[in-house]
Amino acid sequence: MGGSKYERRTSLTAPGIQSYTWRTERFSRVRATVLYSDVFEAGGYKWRAIIHPRGNNTDYLSIYLCTADSASLPDGWSSYVEFTLKVVNQIEYKYSVTKVAKHKFTKLISDWGHKNVIPLGILFDPSRGYLVNDTLVVEIEVTYSEDEKDTAAHLRERLKKDWEVKKLKNKEKEDAQLYTIIKVIRDEDLAEQIGKDIYFNLVDHGKVRSFCVQKQTSFNVFKEEVAKEFGIPARFQRFWLWAKRLNHTYRPFRPLTYIEEAAPVGQFRDVFGIHIAELELFLEVERGPDLRPIAPLKKRKDDILLFFKLYDPERMELRYVGRLLVNCTDKPSQILTKLNKLAGYDPDEEIELYEEVFEPNVKCLPVDMKLTFQESELENGDIICFQKDSSMDIVKQIPFRDVCSYLEYVHKRYPYVASSFEYVHNRQVPFCHPGIEFEDEDSSEEDSEDEDSSEEQNENITAEASHYEGTSKANASKPTKLS
Repeated sequence: MGGSKYERRTSLTAPGIQSYTWRTERFSRVRATVLYSDVFEAGGYKWRAIIHPRGNNTDYLSIYLCTADSASLPDGWSSYVEFTLKVVNQIEYKYSVTKVAKHKFTKLISDWGHKNVIPLGILFDPSRGYLVNDTLVVEIEVTYSEDEKDTAAHLRERLKKDWEVKKLKNKEKEDAQLYTIIKVIRDEDLAEQIGKDIYFNLVDHGKVRSFCVQKQTSFNVFKEEVAKEFGIPARFQRFWLWAKRLNHTYRPFRPLTYIEEAAPVGQFRDVFGIHIAELELFLEVERGPDLRPIAPLKKRKDDILLFFKLYDPERMELRYVGRLLVNCTDKPSQILTKLNKLAGYDPDEEIELYEEVFEPNVKCLPVDMKLTFQESELENGDIICFQKDSSMDIVKQIPFRDVCSYLEYVHKRYPYVASSFEYVHNRQVPFCHPGIEFEDEDSSEEDSEDEDSSEEQNENITAEASHYEGTSKANASKPTKLS
């Protein structure tokens, strides 16, 4: 899907360096698995760029540089090239994502690049600046030389910096053997993000408070640190483990046991039988009439934790209003008064309930008031959206009368909003269903290079997965790494 309407060439930026800018409009609507740029020249040879809009067997944008006429090249041909691939941030250019690579191109190995350039969830979030007016801008700089010694000085300096970053990351990996990163998700995070940063699911885990804790530290000691940070006494804290479900959602699924809280934080590798680089926990805190923390409600065996979003049709607004522990044998009609209180409605306000589901696309299905929560197959971590009875305002001109049509509108307008904050993408996390095997984190370590472009990107790209460098064909055959 190359073409002049999508692209423009730029002039040489320095002797021996060819700069090329590729613009693709209506990018979110592209259905092709691979896009090819127009042909451009560098060093007397013809080149083109390759983009995998939905990732090359990954949930990241993948970009490669390739020879445009490899079939016509003579046997034994080779060309040493250094190049940069940059996804331009059209709001703040300094936050552009840059990948630097060098490769000896041959007739057989005719393309090279990066498999993991930028997470699709971040790319397709318009507020991040990488898609403006649904247009993607990619800049390519190619430095051609017959020998590695001819490399441009500024690119050598950039590669040196990248190597230093890589060494730092290797050290961080070594430190990871001694420390566990614990991310604590609170009601405040959900209230701040839902309806603003996200619409589907519960939270962007990249925007919550993280703690770096030595693995031998007792979890009860960690709770004291949480108490200092959030002002919640340890005795009033109840933590829930997050887990990946079979439908690829990621939700709280059970509270920690007293035994687990008395053990070291490094225990969770043994609990799940896998290496967990980061541990995500939901902090449940109950508050009294004066809003001060109180002891958690006693959780019975049949209780489930449900999360609730409120939709306002007139404002076209979706927001998080809270959570409830409910007995799975109860019916939704038994909690309507509590939901009206969460929403600030009159106790007898008529409301409609919908379950947010993934089948495989995100949508809302009406909750049957006559069935119990168990009969409706609701479980810990499920999301219920509710609103005032939509038939009450039938005379008003409201574009999206119910939450179902509103979320469908959001999903169609931003196709990747639904999956933008699926934290399970490219991450190794525990399943809440037993019997599911995991790929060991180190199994594909030899096939990848952990690369990043700059310290700025470390600060601004929240997903921290390995960035693969290689050919588009080689990467296409690799399984997605859960890091």
